[in-house]
Amino acid sequence: TMLMVGQVCRYNHNFVQAKRLIETGTLGDLVFVESEYAHSYEMNPGTDNWRVHPDREAIIGGGCHAIDLLRWIAGNPTEVTAYANHKYLPDWPVNDTTIAIYKFPNDVIGKVFCSIGVKRAYTMRTVIYGTKGTLYRDAFGMYLYLDKVSDEPIFEDMKQQAIRVHIPVTNKGHNTLGEVEEFCSAILEGRESSCPGVEGA
Repeated sequence: TMLMVGQVCRYNHNFVQAKRLIETGTLGDLVFVESEYAHSYEMNPGTDNWRVHPDREAIIGGGCHAIDLLRWIAGNPTEVTAYANHKYLPDWPVNDTTIAIYKFPNDVIGKVFCSIGVKRAYTMRTVIYGTKGTLYRDAFGMYLYLDKVSDEPIFEDMKQQAIRVHIPVTNKGHNTLGEVEEFCSAILEGRESSCPGVEGA
């Protein structure tokens, strides 16, 4: 039996490129990481209202992707604290907005903001701060943006670099194709998937 959890950010081209830059030391040592999962479910409660369920707390139903992204980048948190409220969707059976603060290994700290009622377009804005630079990007788009200290003696000492991300025309958005390819490869190769059940747990 093969189980793979659908953590979409691990296969998103922007985030794969961001992780590669972190692993090659471009940002130096990680200091602070943050991500968010925010958009309104109000106009899209899902077929048969599957999103409106007392067991589907927003931080589990959508925020889990932002949490997993930070875990994938910074490791498993050693401490977590969170606050939630219920002001956007008062008729729904769950909290609609959560902020969680994390302590990761190597003295890295982080934050996840999750809201299923916020009045804005969908976003998974993510910012990764390191000792040598700051990388930020949403889940979608053709570029990552990197702020680093410039080598040139200019008044504004921060220099921004736009890093093009290669996204195949047939693979826009959440790269579910990448997930399916990984799942099928794991089955065909008889190995564990890159995101097994324990990662979802």
